Amino acid sequence: MGRTVGIICGASLASICLLSTLFGQSTQYPSGSASVLVEQFNSTTIFWKQFEVAENIVALHDKSVLQDLEPWLSNEDMLRRGNAAFIFASLGDDRGFQIIKAILEGHGGYAVNDLRKSDPREQIRLDRYSAEDRITNVRSRG
Repeated sequence: MGRTVGIICGASLASICLLSTLFGQSTQYPSGSASVLVEQFNSTTIFWKQFEVAENIVALHDKSVLQDLEPWLSNEDMLRRGNAAFIFASLGDDRGFQIIKAILEGHGGYAVNDLRKSDPREQIRLDRYSAEDRITNVRSRG
């Protein structure tokens, strides 16, 4: 009987250690992951790749990233500003919706990247398409 109690106590202690280790990792993982993703978002120069990072940021449901991403809301590049707006809107921050709305209304400005078009009408069409795509993504997340 003493041996059985010892085995049970040892197994319980091992389980407690394992759970506390897992719990510690799970509480540290989101913030660590969020900071890595924010760095990736900041350093990614191709807008569609940056949007993929934005989707991963949104999947964390961590609103603490918004403060670090706030400068993107006034970025000259409409596509990259739209990526940030997608994150803000997806995490429930109205500033993201306002920027997407401005892009849809044709006030999004011109993209400052290799996709820049010389025809303003074509740029507005691309801006609206991009904004509509972001709204669809926000709505599909729920």
